[in-house]
Amino acid sequence: HEIFSKRIYVFAIMLFMMDNYTLLCDLTRKNFLCNYTICIQMLRRIYDMNIMIASDIHGNEKYCGELIEAFRRERAQRMLLLGDLIDGNREVAKMLNGVKDSLLCVRGNCDHEEDQRMLDFPIMAYCCLLFTGEKVIFATHGHKYGRNNPPKADILLQGHTHIPSWDKLDGGMLCFNPGSVSIPRGGSKRGYMVMKEKIALWKYLNGEIYHEHRF
Repeated sequence: HEIFSKRIYVFAIMLFMMDNYTLLCDLTRKNFLCNYTICIQMLRRIYDMNIMIASDIHGNEKYCGELIEAFRRERAQRMLLLGDLIDGNREVAKMLNGVKDSLLCVRGNCDHEEDQRMLDFPIMAYCCLLFTGEKVIFATHGHKYGRNNPPKADILLQGHTHIPSWDKLDGGMLCFNPGSVSIPRGGSKRGYMVMKEKIALWKYLNGEIYHEHRF
């Protein structure tokens, strides 16, 4: 099975290189618990990766619905949500519960235990690790880890600012932000990202591409 492939060993070595991380690993569930507060989830390697990435829904029913429509249209394998999801809105919780088997989520500064109780999937992890090709992707909301406190990875995915971006940080790490689904800032529009094996696409909620970045 792929989970016992050499990717696991590369993953483990990389994790032990990260500062202050004490790991409790459950390979069967593919979860990695860190100091009881940080859960690092590993998505198994997918050769033709097609993951949709979005952030900062903030409990907006209309735009959450448009995001889910976009996810179905994209036929992505997973949707990675970078935090600040429901803001206590039970209707948005129901909408996301309807696609729970396709979601990977990290915790934002507006996500609370009350929100978790409304949801049928975990949202309390502060970070998530993914692989695309030979690259390691560190996904987080941006309020605990981010461009000013970067982890050891090739690509950093973060939300929080509500502004889409694609930058190279000191040391060569790429930093991508999908912007906000519901409350865009800085003159941006509502949208999301799609990440494939060697390219990241930024799209409006209607699916129109407005930026791409090859890596």
